[in-house]
Amino acid sequence: MPKVPNLRLRGRKYWYHRYIPNDVRELFDEKEQVWINLQTSDFTEAKAKCLQFTLEHDQRIAEFRQGQAAVASFFTDEYISSLAEAWAVDWLRQDEQHRIGAGAADPHLVSLLGITHTPQSLRSLLMLETKEGWDGLSPFIASDWLARQSVLMPRSSDAFKTLCYRIRQAALQALETIRLRTEGVPVASPAPVKVAAPKAKQFIADLIEPWKVRQKPKDASIREFDRAVARFNEKHPDLAVCDIESVHIVEYRDWLTGQGLAAATVEKHMNAIKALLGIAVERNVIKHNPASKIKPPKASKDDGDAREPFGLSDLKLIFSSPIYRGGEVSEGGKGEAAFWLPLMGLFSGAREEELCQLRLDDFREEEGVHYYLIRRKHKEQDTKTDSSVRRVPIHRELIRLGLLRYVQTLRTRGEEWLFPLLVPDVKGNRSGNWSKWFHRYLRQTIKITDSALVFHSFRHTFKDVCRECLIPEDVHDALTGHTNANVSRSYGSGLYPLLPLVDAMDRFSVRGLDLSEVVSRH
Repeated sequence: MPKVPNLRLRGRKYWYHRYIPNDVRELFDEKEQVWINLQTSDFTEAKAKCLQFTLEHDQRIAEFRQGQAAVASFFTDEYISSLAEAWAVDWLRQDEQHRIGAGAADPHLVSLLGITHTPQSLRSLLMLETKEGWDGLSPFIASDWLARQSVLMPRSSDAFKTLCYRIRQAALQALETIRLRTEGVPVASPAPVKVAAPKAKQFIADLIEPWKVRQKPKDASIREFDRAVARFNEKHPDLAVCDIESVHIVEYRDWLTGQGLAAATVEKHMNAIKALLGIAVERNVIKHNPASKIKPPKASKDDGDAREPFGLSDLKLIFSSPIYRGGEVSEGGKGEAAFWLPLMGLFSGAREEELCQLRLDDFREEEGVHYYLIRRKHKEQDTKTDSSVRRVPIHRELIRLGLLRYVQTLRTRGEEWLFPLLVPDVKGNRSGNWSKWFHRYLRQTIKITDSALVFHSFRHTFKDVCRECLIPEDVHDALTGHTNANVSRSYGSGLYPLLPLVDAMDRFSVRGLDLSEVVSRH
């Protein structure tokens, strides 16, 4: 049987086994080696699976190293200074050793780059570097020293120019010691300077990849962080992480607010930057998080994302509109989505995207109770927070109108999504394009023109009705996926018990709203 790299047989099953190099272990939770059960005893199948893991890991490692190499073109001022100091000390020690064993050599001369000079002539050459039209000795000294240290630093980079300047300063200072030696004064050399490995000067964007490795975020979260970083760089271009101070975070917050962003959006951006700087603290790039104590702006009614609940008159207009009287659905309404999404929004308080990304395997039955799961199982499913993962019992009105029959019809057809005509937009949101259609339908067809009334208003309405029906706060928070401030409620299995949720749905009723004339589509 031919040997396959990374394939191991343990007992009767094949495993993928790989030793992880030190420089990329953070990609694999700091593990020295990885074992993955391939769940097969067939060599051919195991070989194919092993090859797939090998290719995936090779690509991840290559991309990570490429990113690290790109960052390594930046060097901190501290590192550059220590590099110049180490060169000067090395030069002095070589000069001292040369004088001890010089014999007949002229003690009044000094050697640099294999050429002898008097201290005065060498000082004059170094001072000429301030004149235009001559690069001077420093670039040659720096290049020679970098080669001896095995450090790659492009000659065209700002770091190299800074190193040349620091080496010239260090050489002029060292020449004072050498001048005394040429006059017969025995001046000892300093102890050797140990230069640590070059510490890359990182920027906030460089922290995205290690954050992704650590958090394993969803695509939507990655897009949010990318937007926050892009805006941070727009406000503070070329600001290295090690140079970020609290005042920069305050300026970023105020600048975002001045751009007209809502308080909630500004807070999201600030939290993203704070999380990335937290990664920098963990990686010893900085000692403390400059964003940790900066407060977000206070929300106000003037914020662009302020929404109001639908009133009873609004609900009557919506559910007596053409779609609910047997009318045709335009292409933008995406078939059954136009009919069911507003109803499900009213009778669950779920967010628009949460409903649009429901799959048929999210619909369950337990002890005669029909409910659906809002979760993050599929790659195109995401939730706003951890508390948003939940079970939502299906309200009796939705059952009466045929939601379960609709689900069964889709299963018979072999569909996977509850609304198969919805497709992700450029941001990856399945609700994006449909939301634009609903906005037009609300304003142009139903004639609800208040800008504070949008699909999210169903969520506000649901909360108001829950309070009117005397449903306990922790229960309707669990139904809507809101984080409750009571810490004791965070203990337990993770999912809220089903029984109180069912009881709440039984009690939920919008007083004055009659849906008996809604024409069911199933």
